Amino acid sequence: MAITDDDGYLFVGEGRDSIAVFSVEDRSNPRRLATLERSRADDSHWSQNICSFSDARPGSLTVDVFCDRLAFSVRWDSEAGELKSTDWSLPHASQAVDFDLLEGFAVSPEDRHLYVSTRSDGIAIFARDGGDDPSGSYCRDGDDVESGSSCAIYDTPLTFDVDSRSTACLRASGIELCSDATHDWRGTEIDGITFTFVGEKNEDGSWTIEDVEPEPRSNG
Repeated sequence: MAITDDDGYLFVGEGRDSIAVFSVEDRSNPRRLATLERSRADDSHWSQNICSFSDARPGSLTVDVFCDRLAFSVRWDSEAGELKSTDWSLPHASQAVDFDLLEGFAVSPEDRHLYVSTRSDGIAIFARDGGDDPSGSYCRDGDDVESGSSCAIYDTPLTFDVDSRSTACLRASGIELCSDATHDWRGTEIDGITFTFVGEKNEDGSWTIEDVEPEPRSNG
């Protein structure tokens, strides 16, 4: 089980059968939003074991799930009203980590990596970038960041997280700068991190990034 940073959503593993997401804004009456069934044929590794550990990504409606010899992510797509599985890592699959029975896990201080200890295969390290192109998770000028989403500021430990209530925070280990309206940090240095970040909240609750430095180089 894992809860998002804003305490708005709860992800629950239901034995070998499914994973569900609940809205817990009303603590006395959690509301089931969607269920991801473990019934697809290509998910046979999932259906064969119980997933032991999970952790919600900061400022995101995504949870990373770890099972014996299996890791994947589940994202709540509020617009589609669906739970979607992504970032599968299976034994013998391309670029997969070979790991066996899980003993425990820990999150890095800046929330960028997860460390999973195994019984006989040492410690497996997972990046939390997601997708085929890790640079897609970086903040860029002109980007709109929706509620429940986040991006990382390139070449720094900082992330820009927008929670389900549209409060936006710049975060790193020991740093949390939050606003409900605007961010205006130009040439700022905090704890040895130098960055620029200017952004503004839109009427629909999303945030538009107006200026960010460092910014990843274009692939073009």
